[in-house]
Amino acid sequence: MNRMRFEGTVVLLVIALLEIATVAEGKYDPPQFFELAGLADLIVRGEIVTVNEKAFTLRVSEILAGREDTTELDVLKFVDWTCSHRWKPYAVGQEEVAFLLRLDDKEMRETGAHFALLSAGDEGEWEIVGSEISVQGFRVPGGRMDDQGEHPGQWLPLDVVLDAIRHYRRCFSVHGNGRNREVRKLCATRELDQYRRRSTVHDYLVQTSEEEIAAYVPPPTPGPFPPEKLRQ
Repeated sequence: MNRMRFEGTVVLLVIALLEIATVAEGKYDPPQFFELAGLADLIVRGEIVTVNEKAFTLRVSEILAGREDTTELDVLKFVDWTCSHRWKPYAVGQEEVAFLLRLDDKEMRETGAHFALLSAGDEGEWEIVGSEISVQGFRVPGGRMDDQGEHPGQWLPLDVVLDAIRHYRRCFSVHGNGRNREVRKLCATRELDQYRRRSTVHDYLVQTSEEEIAAYVPPPTPGPFPPEKLRQ
């Protein structure tokens, strides 16, 4: 596939993904944590084992949400743009949590990859270093801030973040995106309270999900045709 055709495919993929975010007049609204945790087809922890011009291969060590039999996933690389840059260049050996969308058959044939990142920015990949993970696009109360280092942002305890992601879908589901996004609560109040008390990360996910539920305005339901329309 020639370069122009590939770049055209990537543009179409990004346009589809950007229903999750708002990009206008140089402004970028990154996806929230609950969107990533609820909308991804697959959320995995893994290590980058190969990198080429267009994609990278992620060797999966744990599936946090979703289903997949393959242990090595070919994922389209994030490409830096005006409003967002990856935390550092891709390199073999980087460990991360990745929020992924499964490509359809046509997209797989055209790109050679099987997945794309669930974000138009760098929020679709969270770097893991030791016992910490760096999160992009939001701030959880607590956590370690590092605004001066190679990787500015917020670092949170890895085990806490992984647990919050693993169990989020027991209590919430996320449907649609952009203005049509809807969050639904699934679990009983007692189970939800137990989840949110595990950490400030869990509580943050519950709080932002409940705020989204409270703010949701269902789309208008088409009413019956006016009598003059029925007579036509």
